[in-house]
Parts: sequence; structure tokens; C-alpha cells
Amino acid sequence: MTTLPIKIKHAGKSYDVEVDTASTGLAFKEQIFQLTGVEVGKVKVVVKGGMLKDDADMKKVGLKAGQTIMVIGAAGPLPQAPTNKIVFMEDMSDQQLAEAVRFPVGLQNLGNTCYMNSTVQVLRAIPELQTALNGFRDNNAASQTDAVLTAALRDLYKDMGKTSEGFPPVVFLN
Repeated sequence: MTTLPIKIKHAGKSYDVEVDTASTGLAFKEQIFQLTGVEVGKVKVVVKGGMLKDDADMKKVGLKAGQTIMVIGAAGPLPQAPTNKIVFMEDMSDQQLAEAVRFPVGLQNLGNTCYMNSTVQVLRAIPELQTALNGFRDNNAASQTDAVLTAALRDLYKDMGKTSEGFPPVVFLN
């Protein structure tokens, strides 16, 4: 049994290792696992000519005493697969896309509605107003006109949240 003193570098740390030249690449990787915690199946050992194979004869790898070898791999378990099915944006409905993107949708200009649209969109950014509108019931209003306007604004904001494209404020305007 002939051993060769070398250094391995992993994650910024250096380790002194005695390599058995009569062993295989797999035995060397097991030695690396003991030092770094990187599992044998996940470790990559950079040697002259490429990556060290499991069945490589360590005599033929061409290691020299005192040589530093780079080791690549993350210690710990592999990341788990996602539990929910991945849905791409192209496969989403308008409502799903609006919820996923969370960019506020704008209002379409219906002639001379640009000032009204900008005011409605600015008011939509106030969370307390959103909460009050979502809790609004038609029978709590002081007059019928107030109730119709408040309900129309509430419904407009709900409809704007279900699409990812400009929304026409026709009902609110009338």
C-alpha cells in the first residue's frame, strides 16, 4: 500500500489527505466524503484530464506529492422536487395571470376618461380603501346614489384584479 500526501480544496478550505495509490477513484471519493460531507454521488474531483471517474486507477491519475486538487459539490441532501405542479405563465388564465404577476392593471381610456382613470387607479393603491370597499354592503349607504357609486367602484376594483390587460370602466362610468 503506497500513499501519497496531497491537499484537496473544497468550499474555501484546504484538507491534507493521504491517497492510497492502489485504490480506485470511488475509494478516494469516500475519503473526501469523510472530510467534507459531500456525498460520493455528488462530488466532482477535478484532476488533470477532466473529472475523476469512480473506476479510475489512482496510480494512473498522475497525482504528485503536495499537489492541490479542487473538489466540487454541496454537502447535505439534494433539494426536494416541488410539491405543486409548475404552471407556466403561457398556460394561465387571465385571472391566474393577474394574481401571479401582481402588477396593477390599468383602465382603458373611453374617450375623455383619462383623468377619472388615473384618480381611480391612485385610489386603488390605498389598502384601507380596498378593505372598506370589500366590506361594503349596499344597504349601509346613506342614499341610493352613494350606494350605487360605492358598489360600482368595489366591483371595478374586483374586475381589475381578475385580468392582466387594460380594463374598460364602462359600468363605473355609467
